[in-house]
Amino acid sequence: MLRYSTMLKIICVWVIICLLPISSTVFAGTQGPDADGTIMYSQDFENNMDGCKKSPSGLPDSRVTRVADPLGQRGTVLKLLWQSGDDYRTSSGTNPRTEINVVDGYEWPRNQIVSIAWGQRFDTSVINATIAQVIGDNGPYWMLNADGTGKLSVMGVTGGSDFNYTLKTNQWNDFKVEWKGSTTNAYFKMWINGVQVLNKTGLSFSRSTVNMHTKFGIYNRDAGVEENNTRNCYLSNISIGNLSVPSTPTPVPTPTHTPGLSMIANLSVKDTANAADWSIQKNLQAGNTEYGDRTFTFTSVPSIVAGAEWVRTANDSKMYTTDPLVTFTVVQAADVYVAHNDMITAKPSWLSGWTDTGADLVNNESTPRTYSLYKKSYAANSTVSLGSNGDTSQGMYTVIVTTASTPTPTPTPTPIPTPTPTPVPGQSIITDLLVSDTANAADWSIQSNLQPGNTEYGDRTYTFTSVPSTVAGAEWIRTANDSKAYIGAALASFTVTRDCTVYVAHIDKITTKPSWLSGWTDSGSDLVDDEATPYTFSLYRKSYTANSTVTLGDNGSTSWGMYTVIVKPVLITNLSVNDTANAADWSIQNNLQPGNNQYGDRTYAFTSVPATVAGADWIRTAADSRTYTGSTLVTFTVNKDCDVYVAHSDSIEIKPSWLDNWVDSGYDLVNNESNPKIFSLYMKAFAAGSIVSFGDNGDTGSGMYTIIVKAR
Repeated sequence: MLRYSTMLKIICVWVIICLLPISSTVFAGTQGPDADGTIMYSQDFENNMDGCKKSPSGLPDSRVTRVADPLGQRGTVLKLLWQSGDDYRTSSGTNPRTEINVVDGYEWPRNQIVSIAWGQRFDTSVINATIAQVIGDNGPYWMLNADGTGKLSVMGVTGGSDFNYTLKTNQWNDFKVEWKGSTTNAYFKMWINGVQVLNKTGLSFSRSTVNMHTKFGIYNRDAGVEENNTRNCYLSNISIGNLSVPSTPTPVPTPTHTPGLSMIANLSVKDTANAADWSIQKNLQAGNTEYGDRTFTFTSVPSIVAGAEWVRTANDSKMYTTDPLVTFTVVQAADVYVAHNDMITAKPSWLSGWTDTGADLVNNESTPRTYSLYKKSYAANSTVSLGSNGDTSQGMYTVIVTTASTPTPTPTPTPIPTPTPTPVPGQSIITDLLVSDTANAADWSIQSNLQPGNTEYGDRTYTFTSVPSTVAGAEWIRTANDSKAYIGAALASFTVTRDCTVYVAHIDKITTKPSWLSGWTDSGSDLVDDEATPYTFSLYRKSYTANSTVTLGDNGSTSWGMYTVIVKPVLITNLSVNDTANAADWSIQNNLQPGNNQYGDRTYAFTSVPATVAGADWIRTAADSRTYTGSTLVTFTVNKDCDVYVAHSDSIEIKPSWLDNWVDSGYDLVNNESNPKIFSLYMKAFAAGSIVSFGDNGDTGSGMYTIIVKAR
């Protein structure tokens, strides 16, 4: 938050500050790196962007906006958009750009030593631009450049390419620069994610100037002009400190923890050669990138650690052979997990006090690797010390931290009634489950929160390794694998208490599907299990209204694995479109994915759907409804607590007034028109039972918006 100092600090510091040629003093926030020395300016963008102005001055407001951090880590951040085809320049002799100029925040004289810190990330590695610079009255002193792969170099500093760092796409990169720009005895030092990467002394900056200031964003290099690709740059907590006045001594920077995470602090990586590729992450999920220096991803994350904080390590740290390799502090009682490669059969000695949980992470290497989860509990404020990998040729371990678990009481066994058929106790959506296969009915049960790692059958130990986002978290019926031997038209039936979609996960090995599935639609999504030869189960779906009875037939094969049943409540009901001329082309859809048709009256499809809304329910609108100009175009009811998103065309720079209290999420949908269109996702939270109302498109000549609803 930008705020002005009351100058009521220690009186001697107060006097020194008052003598400096500045207009204001503001102090650092907590949503990114902080500068060293006496803080003269800080802006975390929570309430405004005071001290920063758009550059060039003619840049549209839509190119520089305050948005919620799409990664959910740093509150409100600043989004700078370079849109393909933009040509905004400060003068005819310069390249086009989308930048912010911090000249109103703080300027300093050339002989002053300053510390500059900021967080920055991009949604692409094809950058080809200057992303930060210090500039004076007569031009730039140094420019931090990223090439077409995201590799960094510093122009204007002798030896400014004597380091090897490539920006982490869709991860925060925390920078700190200490700089003196004098004609003699000048120097330039830079740290990235707490690790020093440059230390250039004995420099000389001969350019004459009175005052200097900073700029950040996307200033195209020639390759950027030629590539002309759309890029999003995000900034957090710009902070500038004066090191020429007395201040609290600053410790030598070492690898440090990412600000704002609740469980892990003081991360210190002793492998300094690869420390910049280590980082603290949130919300561990399948699909996350495993290492900071590789592109492998996790394909299976067990439920005991799904959603946890974790440390993304560097695969090259497997070469480090000294203990400890890494230390950190847990700020509250925690269970720490080390996912250690099963290819390393002789475990390192430091793991001897850890317990093998029996759960695994799996990645997507060409030969997928399995990492067993070893666990150890720590008290609050304990220091965790982890040794080397134990093998320099096999994949490096991953670290996961969860809140300390409490022992689960042993459940009192519930007597199983004689099956005739057997009613299974119901939950909130599924009731009155009747299983006609009386021999195996006791192994059927209603479950909640479907996740990877769940046991597939009541009479087997197989688990699911892959659960699509479409049905993750849903209620489901764990069947008995031996029920595959039952032959009959009605194997099971149950009642649904709400409007819902019922899914049957049917094994792909059965190519001739049973006749009762003929009215069901293949959703295109699959479950996968962990049998010795993993099997894939295609998800077939069918809609049911509240209080309907669902009847399911036999498996269709007595030798292949039994199906699973999943029930997901419908989030959107009572859809009412006031544009009666085009209402027939509106429809409620589920499982939003790239390739879906965007409109009911056009064939355009989505080519890019961000992970945050992939798999969600959504409303396919009519493109021609953009011509409707009434105050209320559409209403509907949400049946659970939800985040509702409106994908609104970036071509419409003046947004309709009904969007005023929606937050730009920082995410976009993109379609496949001949000139692809980008639709920014605006978000607003609604409670269960709310009626959601939307106005007109705001422009009759630009693409119509799309609506997405995601349960919380």
